[in-house]
Order: sequence, then C-alpha cells, then structure tokens
Amino acid sequence: MIMMGIEFTGTVPFSYVYLHGLIRDSQGRKMSKTLGNVIDPLDTIKEFGTDALRFTISLGTAGQDLNLSTERLTANKAFTNKLWNACKFVLQNLPSQTDVSAWDTIMDYKVSLSSLRGHRYIEASKARLDQSGADSTSSVAQAVLLYVFENVLKLLHPFMPFVTEELWQALPERKEALIVSPWPQTSLPQLPNSIKKFENFQDLTRASRNARAEYSVEPAKRISASIVARDANQSVHLVASEGLEAYLPLADMVDISAEVERLSKRLSKMQVEYDGLVAYLSSQKFVEKTPEDVVHGVREKAAEAEEKINLTKNRLAFLKSSVLVSQ
Repeated sequence: MIMMGIEFTGTVPFSYVYLHGLIRDSQGRKMSKTLGNVIDPLDTIKEFGTDALRFTISLGTAGQDLNLSTERLTANKAFTNKLWNACKFVLQNLPSQTDVSAWDTIMDYKVSLSSLRGHRYIEASKARLDQSGADSTSSVAQAVLLYVFENVLKLLHPFMPFVTEELWQALPERKEALIVSPWPQTSLPQLPNSIKKFENFQDLTRASRNARAEYSVEPAKRISASIVARDANQSVHLVASEGLEAYLPLADMVDISAEVERLSKRLSKMQVEYDGLVAYLSSQKFVEKTPEDVVHGVREKAAEAEEKINLTKNRLAFLKSSVLVSQ
C-alpha cells in the first residue's frame, strides 16, 4: 500500500499502523464464507443498534481477538435501554425549568461535586428524592443526580455516540453538543471512608439480591432483614461498614417445605446427569477413542455437576434443619 501510494500520489499514504485483534464468531472461529459464520455489521446494526455494536466491540481487550456473540450484543442493547430509563428517571425528578429558585440551588450544589464518584447513584438516590423542600436533602440529591448522569454520558460518548448525544440534548440547560463538551475533570476521592462504606452497602445489597434469586423470591415481595454490625453504637444509617452481617429470615422469603421438595427433585435430576457423565469417563473405550477435547469437556461438566450437587445438598441440609427448629 505504501509503495502504491508513493507511485501514484508521490507521498506516503499513512504514517501510523495500528494493530488490533480479529472479530471472531461466538465459538472463537475466524469468519469465512466457507464456514458460513460471517456476521454482517449492517444486519447487526438493524437488529441491535449501532451503539450496542460499537460498545460490544470496544469492550474487548486491546490487541486480543474478540468473540462476537448474540448474547453480548443483546446484553449491551439492554444496557442502552437502561440509559434511556435512567434519563427518564433523572428528568422526572428534576424541578420545572421555570422554578428558578430550585435550579439556582441545584447549580450551587453542582459546583462542589468535582470529586464525586457516582456508583449506582440513581438507585441510591430514590429515598433522598422523596424528601421535599428547596433546601432539603432532595435538592442535593437532584444536583448529584444531574452531575452523575451528565458525566456518565460524557464518558460513554466515544463508544456510544448516538444515544448519548440524544439523551444529552434531552437534559435541561444544554448550550452545546455533547461531542464538543469538555471531558469530565475529576480529582482523587476526598472521602475514602465514606466511599468504602457505600461500597460495603452495595455488597450487602448484592448479597441480599443473590439470596432472593437463589430461593426464587418474587421480585415484588418485601421481606424483613436483621442487620448486625461490629460496633453496636453505630446508628442504622452507618452500619454499612466492614464487619457487617445481614440475616434474611427464610420464613419471609419462601415456603420452606415446598423449597425442600423442589430442591430434592432438582438434586435427583442432577445426580442422574452426574452419574451418566461418570459412566462415560469410567469407560476405557470412550476415553481412548474419543477426541481429547471432547473427553476434557465431559470431565469439566462432571466437575461442575459435582459442585452443584454439593451446593444443593448443603442448602437442603440447611433448610431441613430450619424446618426442625421451627417445629
């Protein structure tokens, strides 16, 4: 290309060469017409959107190949929808643009937010936004909410330019396009203890949600929780720190007897599958004549099945002990 450029134009056509990985199919194979696994980017854009495709490709490790799968594209399309929903939430919780006093208060608070880190702030702000009054916690929450969302859009814009620009223009007081707005200016966190407490609170919330999912608790069902902190003198709003424990009463989440029955059936099914895999591996004929990668895959499935069986047995033992205690 360089020789042809010099020959026909008299100048070097380019000065820099960028090396990047290949985009492969979901199985890690190189795309080819022979295999019939070529992914047409135009078709992908029609189905998932340009931003979802760009974001999926950008998440790959620089210099390494990327396996492009429908699951990844679907997940990032859902992420795009979450951005839209987040924007709706922000707009619904900001004061009317005609409320000059409220906006002056919000802008005053925004000035001091240069070191803020906004992990999951949208969800965490809901309780604070319920409070009323121009000088209350609600005004601070509105200012932080707007600040966080603005900077999220700025950070995502190089990867998802279309949806972020659209949402940016939907926000109040937009004087310029997102593409020419200044990059977020931040400094290191100034309140590491507060950040650590909030991260621990996130971990507690995540663990509680995982427990609900494990026991198939209905999303709309409310349950009680007992929270224990090492420092008994801490008030409720400060207990999200190191050493925090939470107890979710099973009786509030599930019918213990029904859950025991469900897990017992599940255990029996898993045991049958595991026994089948072990039988294959115990067969010398299977091990010797089957391709090595297939045998390796069966061994991995057997190990995974054994781990799931042990976890289910432990959960069953715990539930059965809970039934005995309640009786």
